[in-house]
Amino acid sequence: FKPKRIKNRKNVQVNKRNKAFNTFYTSPIKTLTKKLFILADDYTNEPSEEKTARIKKTYTLLTSLLDKAVKKNVLHKNTVAKKKSRNALLLKSKSINVFM
Repeated sequence: FKPKRIKNRKNVQVNKRNKAFNTFYTSPIKTLTKKLFILADDYTNEPSEEKTARIKKTYTLLTSLLDKAVKKNVLHKNTVAKKKSRNALLLKSKSINVFM
């Protein structure tokens, strides 16, 4: 598929570029979110200080990536606020204290 008009061809190129840029930020966010859920479930089965440290590290890295995505206009600030809230609620419901 190739548009006839030059402007439309350029738009296709720009969209490809922007999609690659957005994927660079959104892919690690999805991966870390899944990892956080798995770590939280693992922690509830068998709590330990080491697991708490891993959860805390993953959580801080995830929040950092979410904030960077807002700064780069990849995600909307309300979407990021919702994701951060869900992650915090997950940790709170599993009685994992990473906010100290």
